[in-house]
Amino acid sequence: MQRPLLIISRHPPGHPSAPSNALHAALATATLDLPVSLLWLGDGVLQLFPDAPETRTDLQRSLCQLALFDTIQLACDAHALLRHGLAARNAVLPVSPLSPAALQALVAQHRHVVNY
Repeated sequence: MQRPLLIISRHPPGHPSAPSNALHAALATATLDLPVSLLWLGDGVLQLFPDAPETRTDLQRSLCQLALFDTIQLACDAHALLRHGLAARNAVLPVSPLSPAALQALVAQHRHVVNY
């Protein structure tokens, strides 16, 4: 079954608006009880780690709110985690690290893809 929406967050926590815009879009969609997937790619995976110096407090609060919704699927780029020396088990949320092939499959499972 196709999920309606995949939101991809590619920017590190220090970016002025993209990380929070992606999170707010996912939260707004989930509030309507619609299934949504949120994927952190590239430097975007840094948002998942609170010890990153650029992670802002409002971004951390929004990340914590994602756990309140069971309609949100959370995934991240496994290659980016390795490149940054990070492990998914240390992320602030339970995310599924995906290989490049799994990332392609995830995108193919969605009707709409929004990049931030």
